[in-house]
Amino acid sequence: MSHEVLTIQISYNLGALKRNLGGISHAESLVQPEPAGNCLNWIVGHILANRAGMLALVGQDDVWIDSEAEPYKRGSLPLAEGRDAKDLDELVEMLEVSQERIQTALAQMSMDALQEQVPGEKDGTTIERVLAGLVFHEAYHVGETGISRRLLGHEGAIK
Repeated sequence: MSHEVLTIQISYNLGALKRNLGGISHAESLVQPEPAGNCLNWIVGHILANRAGMLALVGQDDVWIDSEAEPYKRGSLPLAEGRDAKDLDELVEMLEVSQERIQTALAQMSMDALQEQVPGEKDGTTIERVLAGLVFHEAYHVGETGISRRLLGHEGAIK
């Protein structure tokens, strides 16, 4: 896998996400699905929180401070009644900034840099391998946004 492929994949992810969010209000993004699951706002914030790992691997600063990401991390409590939720449009803007940072850094990385071992890993795990996993994780959640859109009563955005 090359930096070009990773760039294409995160571009597809953001494009699909933005299509799935089209016409969704912030208030709608906070509706909790029944009987269980996370609201659309949490999913989008979780995708952004996941991008912190990507940004770190390519040597870029995160787009928010860790305490802002806390409500969106795995295992966090639901965003009941919008508690601790960031505005949906703000989350999308932050994703766009992260996208620019990741793409810029990937464009400057050599294939050798992608094959470097991740600092702190003992099993030879490369930057490329971890980035591929993070991109897959993101794509999984982007798919959830399409389902969430339908649960909110909107027509599917990607046909």
